[in-house]
Amino acid sequence: MRRSSRSTLRSIQHKILADVNPELGAKALQEIEKEFGPNKAIFSHTDVTDYNQFEDAFKKAVEKYKNVDILINNAGILNDAIWQKQIAINVVTKPSS
Repeated sequence: MRRSSRSTLRSIQHKILADVNPELGAKALQEIEKEFGPNKAIFSHTDVTDYNQFEDAFKKAVEKYKNVDILINNAGILNDAIWQKQIAINVVTKPSS
């Protein structure tokens, strides 16, 4: 985790991590729990280009923490072989339904 990410995370009481890769998401969750303590974050297996999955991640956050105060979108890929997905993740601000 980068220094700027850690600084931001310190100022946020609860976190929800959303990632399409469950292994990386679980690893990030372990890092956050190690540094900030247990029950400070939850993980949601989410493809941010899929509107229903994106919405489900928000529902999990609201169910667990009662609201969402801030959203930090850190999703991004670099793979010209799947350029349409690259655009959907890196450029499109709202998932298509």
